[in-house]
Amino acid sequence: EQHIRREKATSNICTNEGLIALAATVHLSILGKEGLYEMALENFNRAGFLKNSLKAKGYPPKFSGPFFNEFVIETKTDPAVLNEKLLKAGVVSGLPLGKDYPGLKHGLLLCATELNSPETITHFADLLAANDQ
Repeated sequence: EQHIRREKATSNICTNEGLIALAATVHLSILGKEGLYEMALENFNRAGFLKNSLKAKGYPPKFSGPFFNEFVIETKTDPAVLNEKLLKAGVVSGLPLGKDYPGLKHGLLLCATELNSPETITHFADLLAANDQ
């Protein structure tokens, strides 16, 4: 119905999708082939830094396979409760997996990208370990 009566539509879902597609196209065209490669490499390196920072604090990755910028750890407390604690400290944490994967009740999916500085990653690892009691 929205595409038929767009001028009377009460939402802008189509506009938002178009805007996101346009933004992604502009971003990729600005990066170019080499820039995209460099960004992907930086994502990979930052995720590795996060993995190593958490491993040093007693949180090894749940799975041993290769990963790009996301991996799963297991926490001592309920990840949803842990996320609330971290959010109060101004930190957005990962995705609790227990609801969708009952076998991963304490599983937390984490991601690091080029937007996460090494200092931010270290701060996150410290906060996670301090709040996971």
